[in-house]
Amino acid sequence: MGQVEIRKYFFIPMLIFLALSIIRVHSQDGIDMDQFNAEEELRFGVHAYHEGAYNKALLSFERSLTFKPEFQLAEEWLART
Repeated sequence: MGQVEIRKYFFIPMLIFLALSIIRVHSQDGIDMDQFNAEEELRFGVHAYHEGAYNKALLSFERSLTFKPEFQLAEEWLART
């Protein structure tokens, strides 16, 4: 194995480890992950809606509401779809 390949195999697991560590630290700092996930699904849904992929949008809005059932904006987009 060459030097570049060794670095590649070392870099990828380290990147994954750092990403998971950051997520874990932020979740301990009081970030509401349900709210984050609901907003992320809403963004996916709005993007799909504007591309004309209404079935994908519908599923994203419904997934958003599974994270935060009282998420008013997701309810409005769901009704629009």
